[in-house]
Amino acid sequence: MSRQRRLFRRLVGRRRLLGAMAGVGLIGSLGRPVGRARAATPIILNDNDKEVVRKIERYLNGLSTVKARFVQSASNGSYAEGKVYLQRPSKMRFDYEPPVPLLIVADGYAVAIYDRELKQVTQVPIWETPLWFLFKEPIRLDDTLVLTYLSHGQGSIVMTLQEERAEGSLASVTLTFNESPVALRKWEVVDPQGIVVQTGLINPEYGVRLSKDLFDLRALGVFKPQGPAGR
Repeated sequence: MSRQRRLFRRLVGRRRLLGAMAGVGLIGSLGRPVGRARAATPIILNDNDKEVVRKIERYLNGLSTVKARFVQSASNGSYAEGKVYLQRPSKMRFDYEPPVPLLIVADGYAVAIYDRELKQVTQVPIWETPLWFLFKEPIRLDDTLVLTYLSHGQGSIVMTLQEERAEGSLASVTLTFNESPVALRKWEVVDPQGIVVQTGLINPEYGVRLSKDLFDLRALGVFKPQGPAGR
């Protein structure tokens, strides 16, 4: 195979991977224009359902830090593994393992997607990402979100949420929790292009001490200082 053909296949594969990883729940559609999603239709909740939703809100608001391995699979056949670090309310890091060259960091203001091989960075505001509501303080699942599906029992709680205005990079996100004790197990994001990505957590640790350098974009060596000082 010629060098040019290998390079072409590598670039096409990378674009497909980045498109699939859009469903990670952090990076949205990487700035691609998207169509308007179907309007959300809320479900009717009984008193038991409402208590389950409040229980999930209490759980999410009670999280301080999380450290875990993750596995990620996409509807186009892509697969990835790595480590995830979360520090509420607004910091997160997805450290992908080879051969995936991605490092995704939310530092409280923006989400940076760093390609280690190409040494390129894409940044998007946190509020333009599919799981933006998990960065809020406090988390309110009824705040500009519509609950379109809820099931609980037999050890699991599953809920699907959609943006109230049905615009932007999110078509829907489905969260799956262990029921007792409540613990986030996985999430699935479907964007308006129909890309489906499932992310599962393995052996999560809660309330652990995390280094602030994990979320410091300067410490990653990715960004150079801007302005006169950085020239």
